[in-house]
Formats: sequence, structure tokens, C-alpha cells
Amino acid sequence: MVRWVYLTVLFLVLFPESRLKTEIRAAPLAFQFFLYLPLEKQLPNPAMKINHVNTPTDGYFEANEIKAQAGLLTYTSATPQKLVIEHTEVYSAFSGRGVGNALVMAAVAYASEQNIKIHPVCPFAKMLFKKEEPIRDVLFKERLVVG
Repeated sequence: MVRWVYLTVLFLVLFPESRLKTEIRAAPLAFQFFLYLPLEKQLPNPAMKINHVNTPTDGYFEANEIKAQAGLLTYTSATPQKLVIEHTEVYSAFSGRGVGNALVMAAVAYASEQNIKIHPVCPFAKMLFKKEEPIRDVLFKERLVVG
């Protein structure tokens, strides 16, 4: 039993696009735990580096693993105090490994350090801000002006 779980988890790590996740319905409870780990538990490879390129009007965070680009988060600086996340992209070879999460968290860390707010336009970033309450302190809150 343990060997089957280990081999199946190993298979899923090596082949993340496998249809095995959706085809297994009566999997043992221990195996289901590995299939549905929360996003924060799916960490990217420790060899992955996130680089930040910033200009006065825009910038991007780029995730690289060894010599391959794993993902990209692009943003614009709407004002000096507001960063707009426009797009988060993870390349298919790296999907399901927490790369998108790591890119958004790098943007959150940058915004926190620079004391600026983030306005997520990207659907993935919006979803992450809704899901993860601790990062909402850097979220831009729009104020409605009536007059």
C-alpha cells in the first residue's frame, strides 16, 4: 500500500499534466491528501530564483529554474504608490508547482517593502488575494467619491 502511494505521488510529480488526478475516484485517503495539497504547500523547487526588473512605469517578476524560465508576472505603476498586476503566466512545464503563487508573493513582498498598494487585474492574482487574508494589507482599496 505505502509503495503504491509513493509511486503514484512520484508519477504525479513527474507528470503534472496527467489525467490520473481526475480519473482516480476511490483512492485511499493518504493518496487524496497528496492530490489536493493547499496552494501554499506546493512550493517551487529551491533552485528557482525570482528576478525583479523595475522601470518608472512598469516592471515584471520572472521565475527561473536553472536555465529555464518558469513564469512571469507583469505589472504597471499606475501612480508612485499603486502597482497594477496585469498578468501572471506560468509555462506548462512548471504548472502546478506553485510558481504563480511565488510570483505573486514576490510582488507582495516588494509592495510591502516599498510601502505601495497592489491593484490586481490578473484573475489569478485576484483569486490569491481573495484566498489569502494575510496579504490583503497591501491590497489597494478604491474609494468611491460622490459629488
